[in-house]
Amino acid sequence: MEKIGNLNLYVGTKEEYSSAKAQGMKIVCALNRANGYVTHQSEVGWQGRGCNPNNPHYYFKETDDAIFLNMIDGDNPKYVNDVMKTQL
Repeated sequence: MEKIGNLNLYVGTKEEYSSAKAQGMKIVCALNRANGYVTHQSEVGWQGRGCNPNNPHYYFKETDDAIFLNMIDGDNPKYVNDVMKTQL
């Protein structure tokens, strides 16, 4: 994990999720889906190519120690909704 400036903010990889959680860090997970890792998909429980837009956790799911964003790394900005930004 890399610390960002003088902030108490770190950026890490999906492989570092368990370590960060074990250290009591609050997590912002921007992984939509990735087999074998904690992601929006694994937390919300959707299958296939995308989450049902009617799901109450379509944009994000928040827990006590993390927020899981349904972000898609694509060319279309519609997949990064303003609702996600306000939760951070």
